[in-house]
Amino acid sequence: MDGRITIENDGPLARLVIDRASKRNALSLAMWNAIPVALRKIQADATTQAIVVEGSGVEAFAAGADIEELETLVENRQAGLATIDAIHAAEATLSSMDRPTVALVRGACIGGGLELAMACDIRLATSDSRFMAPPARLGIAYSVSSTRRLVELVGEGRAIEMLFAPKELSSEEALRLGLVTAVFDRAQFEEASRRYIDQLLRSSLFSIKSAKAIMGAVRRGHLEDPAEIRELRVQGFAGPDFAEGVAAFRARRRPAFPWGRSQGN
Repeated sequence: MDGRITIENDGPLARLVIDRASKRNALSLAMWNAIPVALRKIQADATTQAIVVEGSGVEAFAAGADIEELETLVENRQAGLATIDAIHAAEATLSSMDRPTVALVRGACIGGGLELAMACDIRLATSDSRFMAPPARLGIAYSVSSTRRLVELVGEGRAIEMLFAPKELSSEEALRLGLVTAVFDRAQFEEASRRYIDQLLRSSLFSIKSAKAIMGAVRRGHLEDPAEIRELRVQGFAGPDFAEGVAAFRARRRPAFPWGRSQGN
């Protein structure tokens, strides 16, 4: 197959790689379908503390869906439904992971690539990265879930601008809008992004998982803790992370949580 989704194990990290550098990592239907399968495999590995999503090579995170393949959808309703369902399943599975997810963006992050990046918790980008939501250039539409994420990140006004009159955004513009979390020079990107992730992994994974579940409740419109969130919060007081956090606070040291720090730290 021209293009594939691979998993690379890197200590506490699982790297999901969009591997189609010859086409700037444009995503085929087969690749979209492979993403949930790969993510479920990662989820089943209890040793994984965080998930990194990145493109192969240096030109692109992902330059969107495969245009040649999209052309075959003209007046083909069943193929169109299969495509939108596959894209939705990929970004929905990624957004539902209970461990922190980080998109490492080098180069172009366009269309479907942007949808995947927005489904991650954190987006780190090189200083020469470029971003665009191009449906209005193709005469198609984003899903409700992807549009909601865009609105949450940049605000409704900016989302309207990006969707109505698409234009490429620089990494600095994306940072200013809130579309990305941090920007690093390409020459230092590997080291800087690893330091960022290592710092993340020093936190309590219980707290991170809980925060993800609580933010999901917020998105569903809850104004107070539903029963499952109330139970999750009270369970924290009986957990090993809370015991370590209190002990570290009293000893005035950095906590060493049993789950949630990178190897060697």
